[in-house]
Amino acid sequence: MRLLLTPLLVFFLILCSCCTKKELVQTNKIEEPIKFQGPKLPIRSIFLDSLKAVNLSEDLSPISTKNDEIYMIATLVSKSHPRKIRSSYTGTLNFDEDNMTNAIVTKMNVTEGYELIVALIEQDSNLDKTHLLTKFQSALLKELESGELEHFKLQEYLSDDDLLGFHKINTNSLWLYDSRKLIFKGNHLFDKYEYHFTIGINPTD
Repeated sequence: MRLLLTPLLVFFLILCSCCTKKELVQTNKIEEPIKFQGPKLPIRSIFLDSLKAVNLSEDLSPISTKNDEIYMIATLVSKSHPRKIRSSYTGTLNFDEDNMTNAIVTKMNVTEGYELIVALIEQDSNLDKTHLLTKFQSALLKELESGELEHFKLQEYLSDDDLLGFHKINTNSLWLYDSRKLIFKGNHLFDKYEYHFTIGINPTD
């Protein structure tokens, strides 16, 4: 009886291990805010507040650099066809164990009929940031015209550069004075990563 139990136990442990590995995939989500209880006024601007590294993408494996350089793109895109980009904010943000939060504090003016798309990219190519932005925006418009955005399709356009995730937010769904956290979470090469991006909304500024 003991001889039978041992192989069964080993098989069960291997099965559990395989299942656990399959769960380690990219899982981006938005934390729903506590909404202001009052009239829903037109949103005039969005504040890009900060990006926080909860788990660096380069910190676990022996070949990791122990620091992250993240290229962030926030773009306002029209919801009507043909799609048009109104404005974009870009920034290169550096993280390590001593610097886990980068303040952004940038305002983007909002017009009705637009949506906000926020993407995080870990750059491995030698493209300058202007070309990388143009490349991403071109991919964005092509995919939006053809249907819904999908991670693997956007990644194909970026080739050597790694898309850690993106969020698409309908600006009409934002409430006065709320604060929203966008969560980027997944695996990159040998390491897990997790970033929290915070935005704020103001109706008048």
